[in-house]
Amino acid sequence: MPSNQPDLSSTANVSSYYDIVGKQTNITVQGDVNEINIFNQHSNVHEALISGLRGDLNPSDFDGDGCPECLEDTRKGTLQSIYQRVDASTYPNVLLLVGEAGIGKSTIATTVAGEYQKSGQLGCQIFFQRGRSHPGNVLQTIAYSLAVYNESIAESLVEKLKKSGDIGSSDLRRKFEILLRDPLSIVATKVGHPVLIVMDALDECGTPELRQSLLEVLRDRLPSLPANLRILITSRPGADIDSLISKPSFQTMTLDQSSEESKVDVAAYIKHQFDRMKSSGN
Repeated sequence: MPSNQPDLSSTANVSSYYDIVGKQTNITVQGDVNEINIFNQHSNVHEALISGLRGDLNPSDFDGDGCPECLEDTRKGTLQSIYQRVDASTYPNVLLLVGEAGIGKSTIATTVAGEYQKSGQLGCQIFFQRGRSHPGNVLQTIAYSLAVYNESIAESLVEKLKKSGDIGSSDLRRKFEILLRDPLSIVATKVGHPVLIVMDALDECGTPELRQSLLEVLRDRLPSLPANLRILITSRPGADIDSLISKPSFQTMTLDQSSEESKVDVAAYIKHQFDRMKSSGN
C-alpha cells in the first residue's frame, strides 16, 4: 500500500495548535507567522512556475469521464500485487497491466490512482479515450503534471527548458530527455518517496500508426527514469502493445477473465447493480 507522506501544503496545523493550546509565547506565535509567510512565498513561486509551464507546454486534458473505483472487497489480490510492485524499488519501475476489454482495467487504474492521491504520491494520471486522445502531447502533459505535483520538479523543468530553447520541432526521444529524464534525474533525491504516474488505456491513444513513435519512446526510455518514479500502464493486448510486454525491463500483469478473482468480482458487481435497481425502485 502507498505510504502516508506528510502534507507539506497544509497550514491547518498552525491555527489548530493555537486554538487548542490557547496560551503560547510571543516567540512561538511569531515563529508560526514566519512559517506561514515562507509557505506563502513558496506557494506563489510555484504558481508562477506552473503558469509559465502551462503556456510553454500546452498540456492536454486526459482526465477521462470519472471512471468508478473498484467495489469494496473486490480485486483485492490484484490491487495488493500492484501496490507491492509499485512500492518496492527491487521491481522494475514500469508495470504494464494487460487485459481484454471490459475486464476492469480502468476501474483498477482509478482505484490505484485514488490510493496514491490520498497518500500524496500521485504525480500524474492520464486516462486515454479513443477518438479524443492524441499521442503527440502525452510527454508534455506528464511533465506538466509532475511540475504541478512538486515545486522542485517544476524548477528543474523550467531550467532545462531555458537551456534547451524551443522544443516544438524536436522528436519524441529528444523531448523525453528534456521534459522528463534530465529534470527528474536532477531532483530525484529531493523527492525521495515513490511517485506514481498512471496511464490508463494506452491502446486508445490514437491509432497504432500515430502512437508508434510514442510507444517506442516509452518502451526504450521509461526504464531510464529515476527508480522512485513508478509508472502503471494499462492496455488491451495488441500487436504494438506486445512490444512493451516483451520488454524485460517492464513488469507485466495479465488480467484473466476466467480467474477465480474475476468470477467472484463479476458476481459482486451483478449483486451491486441489482441492489442499486431495488433501491431506486426500478
